[in-house]
Amino acid sequence: MAIYYRCNKCKSEFSVKLKKCHKCGAAVPKTGKSFKIRVMKNRKYVTVSVPDSLQKAKEVEAKIKSELVSDEYYNRRKASITLNEIWERYLESYKARGKAWKVEERRYNQYLKPKFGKRVLSDISPFDIQSIGVTLSKTETKYGTPYRPKTIKNIIDLLSVLFNYAINMDLFEKRNPCEKVKRPKINNEVTNTLSVDKLKKFLVFLDKYNHRPTANLLKFLLFTGIRLGEAFKLAYKDINLEDGTMVLRDPKGGKDQWLCLNELAIGVIQDQKNFKNSSIDLVFPNQEGRIRTEIGDRWVSIKKAVGIPLNFRCHDLRHQFATLLASSGKVDPYTIQRLMTHKDFKTTQRYAHLYEQTMRDGVKVIDELLKNYKSSLPVTDLDNSDSAA
Repeated sequence: MAIYYRCNKCKSEFSVKLKKCHKCGAAVPKTGKSFKIRVMKNRKYVTVSVPDSLQKAKEVEAKIKSELVSDEYYNRRKASITLNEIWERYLESYKARGKAWKVEERRYNQYLKPKFGKRVLSDISPFDIQSIGVTLSKTETKYGTPYRPKTIKNIIDLLSVLFNYAINMDLFEKRNPCEKVKRPKINNEVTNTLSVDKLKKFLVFLDKYNHRPTANLLKFLLFTGIRLGEAFKLAYKDINLEDGTMVLRDPKGGKDQWLCLNELAIGVIQDQKNFKNSSIDLVFPNQEGRIRTEIGDRWVSIKKAVGIPLNFRCHDLRHQFATLLASSGKVDPYTIQRLMTHKDFKTTQRYAHLYEQTMRDGVKVIDELLKNYKSSLPVTDLDNSDSAA
C-alpha cells in the first residue's frame, strides 16, 4: 500500500520521496502534481487518483484503509455510473444475442429514462422504484384505460435486469434495490380475446392485405400460438413441411422446443416461401433480410380496418390460440401446455375456466361404462344385511 507521484510527462509512477521521474527524468512540478494511491483489497489493487495535494492523498489513503478493515469500502467511480450508461452497455449486448430488443428499448425510453436515466445507480432507492407503479396505476394509457399490472411489472423487471447487469459486470457494488419492491399482482385470466366471427373477418382481411409478409406473420401467430419473438427468429432450416413440424430455437424457456404444425400454418409457410427471397433462411425477415425487431404500424391499421380493439396486442393472438383449443372441449390441458411451451402448468391454468366441455365429456364416460349396471349382471340371491340381522 503506497502513494506515488504520477509523471505528467510519461504517465509513469514513482515514489513521492524522489524529486524527478525515474523513467523520463522530468522534475516533479511545484503545482499541478498528480498522486496515485494503490491499496490491496482481497488480493486485488484498489487504485485512486488524487490531484495536487499529498496531504489530501494521505487522507484518502487512510479512509480507504479504514473502510477496507470495516468492510465498508465501495468504489466511488463505480458509484457514479448512471442508468443511461448501464442501459447503453446492456442494449449493445442484448442486440448481439439476437433478441427482439425494440420492445425493451421502447419500454426504457418511455418509462425509465425520463425518471432515472441521468441518475447514478446508488441514488435510486426502492421508494423511487415503487413510485413508478403508484404513478402509472393512476394514469390512463392512450386508449383511455389504466395501465395493466403486467405493464408495471415489466417496467420494474427491466430496471431490475439493468441493476443485475451492472452488478454482474462489476459496475455496481450494492444490492439490487428492486429486490425490495413489491410487484403488482397479475391476473392471468384471459379476457382480451376475439369472437370466432371477428377472427374469421380478421383472416379474410389478411388474405386480401397488400403486404403479404405482415399478413402471413399475423396468421402464423394465430395458427401456432408461438411468441412474436420466436416467429422473428424462425428459420426454414428448423421447419419440416413433410412431417409438419418445427423447432423453436432458444425460446423464452431456454430449451429448444419441438412442435407440430397444422395445415393452416403449413399453408402460411408455403406461401411465405414462394413469396420471399429464397436465399434468406429467416421465414419472416425485415426488409433488409435480417431478424425483425418489431411488427410496425401496419398492425394498428389492420386493427382499425377490421374493427379490433386497439389494445388487442400481437401477443393476444397467442392467447387466442390457446383459448380456441381449451374451449373446443377436444384438447386436454397437458397438450395445451406442450403446445404453448409453458414450463409451469400454473401458467396453463389461466385457461382452466374454458375446459367446461372437456369436463362434461369426461364425466359422461362413467355413464357409458356403468349406467346399465343393473341389467348387465345376472340376477342372483345376494345377502341383505338387514335380513341377515
